[in-house]
Formats: sequence, C-alpha cells, structure tokens
Amino acid sequence: MEQTEDWFVAQQKAFTSWVNLHLAKRGMAVTDLLTDLADGIRLCALMEVLTGKTLVYSRQPRVKFQKIDNLNTAIGFIRNEGLRLVSIGADDVFTGKSKLIMGLIWTLILRYQIQASLASQDGASTTTSLLEFVEQSLASFPETAHVRVSNFHTSWADGQAFCALVYCARPSAIDMRLVKPGDAVRNMALAFAAAERELGIPALLDPAVISNGTKPDEKAVMTYVALFVEPIKQTRKELSVRVATVSRREPPSVAASSAFQPPHLASTPRTFSAPALHGGPKVPPLSLVGVANRPGPPASVQPPIASPRPTLPQASPRPAPPPVTSSTRASPAPGIPPTFGSLPTPPPPAASALRSSATPTSPAAGSLPTPPPPAVSALRS
Repeated sequence: MEQTEDWFVAQQKAFTSWVNLHLAKRGMAVTDLLTDLADGIRLCALMEVLTGKTLVYSRQPRVKFQKIDNLNTAIGFIRNEGLRLVSIGADDVFTGKSKLIMGLIWTLILRYQIQASLASQDGASTTTSLLEFVEQSLASFPETAHVRVSNFHTSWADGQAFCALVYCARPSAIDMRLVKPGDAVRNMALAFAAAERELGIPALLDPAVISNGTKPDEKAVMTYVALFVEPIKQTRKELSVRVATVSRREPPSVAASSAFQPPHLASTPRTFSAPALHGGPKVPPLSLVGVANRPGPPASVQPPIASPRPTLPQASPRPAPPPVTSSTRASPAPGIPPTFGSLPTPPPPAASALRSSATPTSPAAGSLPTPPPPAVSALRS
C-alpha cells in the first residue's frame, strides 16, 4: 500500500539514503525500498556490509522460491544476530508491505548505526543517549552553545541545530554567522551541503518536508543525526591531542609568565652586561625590555616578577708584602724568576765598586779623622 503522508515520505527518503550509503561499498543501490528488496540480494548484501560476515544465498535468483529463499536467509541471519523482528517474514518483504519494511530497516539503523556509535545496547534509552550526546556537543563550542535541542522533531525545524551539528563535526565546514533563525530552508540547505561536501554525509532529509510546518519525523531525523556521531568524536579526539601537545611544550609556569605581554613590549630587547672583575666569574647579560616608560599592567593581570639583579663578587684585598731588608733579601735560585709582588734582587757589585769601597770615606761629623796609611817607600825603609 502506497503511503502519501509527509512523515512517510521523509522516513522513506532517509532510510533509502542510509541503505545506499552502505550498499555503495558493494557497488549496489536501491531506489525504492518497497520493491528493490524483493529478491533478497540487496538485503543479504546489506547484512554482510553491516556485520562483516558472509551469507550463502543465490546471486542470480530467477524464480519466486529462489527470491523467497534469499529473504529467509537474510531474516534468519538478522534474528540470529539478536535483533527482534515482530510480525515480518519473507512474504511481507516480497510483496512490499511498507510499514513492515520500514520497521525492518529502522531495526537495522537502531542497532548498527545509533547503538553502535554510542556504544549502547539498551534500545529504550537510545533516543535519550543520542539527545544527550548532541546537547554535550553543542555546548562544547561557544559558536553553538546558544542552540537548544530537546527532541528530534520540533527542535530541528528551523535548521539551526543542523548547522550547529555540522560545525561540531568540522568547525571549518560552516560559518555560524551565516545562520539565520527565520530562514529554515536556507539553513538546512547550508547544513546539508556542507555535511556532504566536507564530511561525506549524504542529505538524508528534504528541507522542504522538514520545514513545512508539520512535525518532522523523529526516526528520519535520528537517522541523519546519528551519522555525525563518529565525526564529532574524531574532532574531539584531535582537539584533545592538540591541547595536550601544547601543554607539554609550554609548562604552566612558562605559560603564566608569558600571559601578560603588552604590544609595546614587542620591541628588540636591550641588554646590559656587567663587567667581570679580574679573576672573578663572568656575569651574564641582563635583559632590560621596555624598562623605560612602561605603563603599568591592568590591576587584574599581574606581570611576571623580575629576578633580582645578581650581586657581583668583590675582590678580596691583597695583603701588603713584608718589608725587605738586607738580611731578608736573598737572591733567587738560578733559573727561577722572582715571584709576583716581590722586589727584584739587585745584581752583584762590580769589581771597580769593590776597589772603590776600600777608599776611605769622609769622616762623619764629630769623629776623628783616620790617618792615611804610610807610603810604600816608608815601609821599605
């Protein structure tokens, strides 16, 4: 039976696009879920893609019983996977019963798309878990924190939530300043185009159907939203790694000291080098960046405290050398130069000086003159 309700049109489009997203890995596609699954080939192929397992079925069924056999194989495999199928059999799929086929595809979406991405096994809480994930994702960015989502129907009717979801998955994919609250069709077109271009997520929804004033189909919206879970998780991981890398490169002390850096301090630093005393250690140059005419920092921001100026070592006073007398003066040993600070030893007197020392000197004041020695002739006589 053909359905004409808006909810069914939106749901059928979303489910068909989701099936084609996975069948594309096998080079297959469907245009109408109510007729293209009748031979069982695409349903078996879909289960192989979703589970990674191999099914045995007829690849080229020609008669009805071969097609029914393929459908029984697929439905039996689904039940063996632990999924609950109510009131659906191979004949229902073969004859194209719309509600049963839509229920079958929704069961697959719920297990292999939503619960798998959220690591959830409780079908009753799937809607709540997905909604909480969306709320946390939107709150993690200042550009999307103003968007409020409380359900999967009316909260998405104006298109803002779709744009915010794309931004959370890829911030560079969409400019949130272009999102207008009163233009639902334009917002959805912007979001769907950015998601397909940047993330490879096909447009499962029709903007005209979602924004026509009626309540959007909840299952169709959840199917589309669930495709953003993995990209958003990947973006969160990349941002966490980036923040951790920056934290390792800049310790907290370095980051705190470099937090206050006014623009006027970006000039070339001037340095001051203290001269090293003779024999003392070398003092490293001190950086004097913007010391003159520096305006005070804001009261709420404290600049880094400069290290105190290093104290230069004082040279110890050199002791005075002892007085040098004739008794203490000694000639250095041959080959040994005089030590630093000692008086040089005078050279030995010449022979002429020794001969002249024998000549009598003038008598001192108040003393008797010494008589000259007798002549040599007088001694001979």
